[in-house]
Amino acid sequence: LALLLFITSGFVQSALAQSTSPEESLLAQVKNGPMQKLGPWLANLYDEFRQAPNNATFETRNPVVKVRAGRVAVDLYPNDPAGLQAALTSLGATNVRAQGPLVSALVPVRALGDLAALPSLAFGDAALAVVRRAASQGSVVSQGDISLGSDNARATEHVDGTGVTVGVLSDSYGCNPPAFVPGAPTSTAADDKASADVPADVQVLSNGACPATDEGRGMVQLIHDVAPGATQKFHTAFNGLVDFANGILRLRNAGAKVIVDDVIYYAENMFSDG
Repeated sequence: LALLLFITSGFVQSALAQSTSPEESLLAQVKNGPMQKLGPWLANLYDEFRQAPNNATFETRNPVVKVRAGRVAVDLYPNDPAGLQAALTSLGATNVRAQGPLVSALVPVRALGDLAALPSLAFGDAALAVVRRAASQGSVVSQGDISLGSDNARATEHVDGTGVTVGVLSDSYGCNPPAFVPGAPTSTAADDKASADVPADVQVLSNGACPATDEGRGMVQLIHDVAPGATQKFHTAFNGLVDFANGILRLRNAGAKVIVDDVIYYAENMFSDG
């Protein structure tokens, strides 16, 4: 509800400036306006960008749509796949990926208006990815190694994951964010390597854009507790649906036999292929 109110509020502000009702402005911009191909999330982001006093240091107030280095991740359906990919490049987009009917890219926020006007675009939306978080355990330290019995397996069966490569997908691995609570313990990727809390040779195929929370490194820490002999590789899952899917393939091609993620996209298909 809060997110819906956030989206609506942006359109309400524009509507009041034009002396029209919020409902009329919302419908006009989403259904019939120049941003209709990109929907309310990106339309509101572009409107927020244009109204910002300093576009060079623009930061969105929307907690869900992530803007990093002036770019936003989008998932697009083309009328002309080749034409759309070429146009995205000309608009300054990076990480352009295509698979089947879908194109994902990191598009400059300043170029969203031009993107919406492309005849090669049928429609698109922001890539709204979030980390699926487990229920909080409060101050209880995880005992996953013991609960899984992997500590006993290492002692009695002499198995520790050696020879197995594990692939991990999440937001980032090496952005090294500050502590979530000021003064709380935290560590960088280099700290974790030095303290042997992660394997010494973690291969990061794609880190993802910073700033981010390094949930991926947290997952690598947990896997290393359970299977300290396993090799681990990481790929971000936050650059759009196509990049997420390609990340799974890249991890497989890099030798991963076990692949895990903690990511869900709001718009991903639940009961059919995307």
